Amino acid sequence: MLEDPIGYNDAVVGFFRRKYAKQIEAVFSAIQQRADPDLSPWLVKSLSIVPQRVIERHLFPVFAAASASGGITEYHLAFCIAFVRVVSLPVLRIDQLIDRPVNVRAEGHNDNQTYFTTLLSSLCLLHDGFLEFCKFRNMQEILEVILLNYRRLYSSLYREMTRRYSLECLSHPDKSLRWIFHSPFSPLTCMYFSTTVQASILLNLKEVDPDVKRLTERFGKLRQLCDQISDIEEDIAIGNVTIPVLYALLEDRDSLASMIKTLWTEIKSGESVIDNSTLSSRTDQIKGRVQELGGFNRAYDLAKRWYGQAAKLISKCNEKPGIGIEIVLLFRLKRAYLERLKLNNWTDIPNYY
Repeated sequence: MLEDPIGYNDAVVGFFRRKYAKQIEAVFSAIQQRADPDLSPWLVKSLSIVPQRVIERHLFPVFAAASASGGITEYHLAFCIAFVRVVSLPVLRIDQLIDRPVNVRAEGHNDNQTYFTTLLSSLCLLHDGFLEFCKFRNMQEILEVILLNYRRLYSSLYREMTRRYSLECLSHPDKSLRWIFHSPFSPLTCMYFSTTVQASILLNLKEVDPDVKRLTERFGKLRQLCDQISDIEEDIAIGNVTIPVLYALLEDRDSLASMIKTLWTEIKSGESVIDNSTLSSRTDQIKGRVQELGGFNRAYDLAKRWYGQAAKLISKCNEKPGIGIEIVLLFRLKRAYLERLKLNNWTDIPNYY
């Protein structure tokens, strides 16, 4: 796994795609049947923007947890069809939208129209899909899991938006790190794994053990930390200061903070539009400084510690409903992702799972 993280990734993803090919095909076939240009144009649009390979990763935990808690039923397939529309597509569309930097030249975009159409599409998907949750076994428990988890996620996105380009984060990295590690609405919030595993267990009429719930939440934190390591240039461009940068700021607040502040001032001023190549060059310089100051290495060490803690929790949950070898494989996939970033100079492979 650690010697060949790319090969491991391909093997695990290939395993899930082969084993659950019929279920994946059934889910996407049912979603495509609902994608009527007249009755649900928002679904047609979303499916044209979000790649299927990205949506698939939200389905793997459903099938893995179902297989380890009694088997996959028609309710699990119905859940996947609804979940993609209620959660996956809206969250992925909104995430794409808020990851666009301001005041950067982008051909063919009307920002106001893009924002409104994306938000309205997400609301349409949300309400359309929620109608189907009424048919599920353990409906109340499943809805509670979804609503509580995604209230946290959307709150996290809201907090992220309101803290962008915050000079306080640059001046007080220690305070920002404490907030990230301890706030329930921190940028480390990622709920698809926790939600799908818990729902899958509930659909098989089993109880979700508290340790299983904690384990699935650990997955979300580990995934978000890996994303922060790989997306540092994108995050800087949109005004986010993430864990690798904060660790670097602890070593040198002056020069690094000055580099970031100067770029942010230019982005926010609106006096001139920054082209993508210029922005990329500036964020690459900042990334280089973060690397020099050890920010990536400290974030990497933290992710390894979190993975070790998750591994201990996995052994504790091994006999509990929902946790089997396939859930272990998905955790190891994140460990391989972390190693892939280290081997690739803290940069992920574009458009790679």
